[in-house]
Amino acid sequence: GSRTANGQPATLTWGFVPDGTTLNDGVSNIGGSDLIAQLNTAFAGNPSETDLTVQPWFSHFADAFGRWSEVSGLNYVYEPNDNGQGFASAAGQLGVRADIRIGGTSVDGSSDTLAFNFFPDNADMVLDTDDISLFADPTGDYINLRNIVAHEAGHGLGFRHVVSTTDALLMEPSINITFDGPQLDDIRGAHFYYGDAIEETNGGLGNPTAALAYHLGTIPDTMTASIGTDADILSQAVAPDATDFVSVSNTGDTDFYAFTITEESTVDLQLKPLGGQFNQNSDGSIFDASARADLSLTLWDTDGLTPLLSVDDLPAGGIESILDFALPVSGEYYASITTTTDTVQLYRLDISVESAVISLPGDLDGDCFVGIEDLNIILTN
Repeated sequence: GSRTANGQPATLTWGFVPDGTTLNDGVSNIGGSDLIAQLNTAFAGNPSETDLTVQPWFSHFADAFGRWSEVSGLNYVYEPNDNGQGFASAAGQLGVRADIRIGGTSVDGSSDTLAFNFFPDNADMVLDTDDISLFADPTGDYINLRNIVAHEAGHGLGFRHVVSTTDALLMEPSINITFDGPQLDDIRGAHFYYGDAIEETNGGLGNPTAALAYHLGTIPDTMTASIGTDADILSQAVAPDATDFVSVSNTGDTDFYAFTITEESTVDLQLKPLGGQFNQNSDGSIFDASARADLSLTLWDTDGLTPLLSVDDLPAGGIESILDFALPVSGEYYASITTTTDTVQLYRLDISVESAVISLPGDLDGDCFVGIEDLNIILTN
């Protein structure tokens, strides 16, 4: 369905067309799909089994779509039904056919084109079944198949190819199995369109206010709570199990975080823009994804309505900090992040707490004095 702006979460369905469904390359029909039969042959599947989720090849498709869901505001859901309508002209319809319909046929022989995918609002996918042996290669837990499907799904999200001479990215035009799934620039693109995974919380409302803040928990004395740590890397290379990525997508995106202190404390807050510097074009020029948007950081009182301090001291790419700020009472406080730049910016937020209570030897009641009350505690016990 339609959305009012980028950066909003979305649920998309994916599924397979029945064998025999007419496929199209955008210009003309290219034959009937034989993908399911080819996969069953290559993976020793059961051709009489109509529940595709139990076929030995199904999980690799599910993992490819699931990885996009893990790192962004996307929620991919498998749609088991497909009415076999000609491909690719039919919008998704729950219980009838998926948003992203997957088919396969002979395209151009072995190698060369491995698959192709339509851009939104179509987003359907065709695998070249001439390359079925590549898809069925078990190397790296079928990394060929998973990265090809994830790459094509990226086109279905609206991404074109990107070429880098410094880093390996999923959306480059040639298959690469030196990494697993979307890399940092790919994830940044998904956040631009669909926001980070926190945007799916609170029924899809995300964390735009203190009342809907994402809670970082209670921060003990001398400890630090952090979010966005998996994007704080030296290259674009993302670990295949990394999921901690947060961002603001545009000027309309505000992120609120709650944290709790248990006693009078001072706090340090540090907001670090992330994304890295790398080549994003074939001309060798360097793209600074860490300086796309100018971020602002605000600390809020326990009511979530009263700003205690707001900083925007540095331009895009600069680390914004609030240091040694005294919080006189225990309770739940809030930090918010905004931008005046209408584009996506990955970031990391660190909140550190240090108790402001002075501990004295013999001060057993915690009132910062040693007196008769402390002696009474000793005598009582």
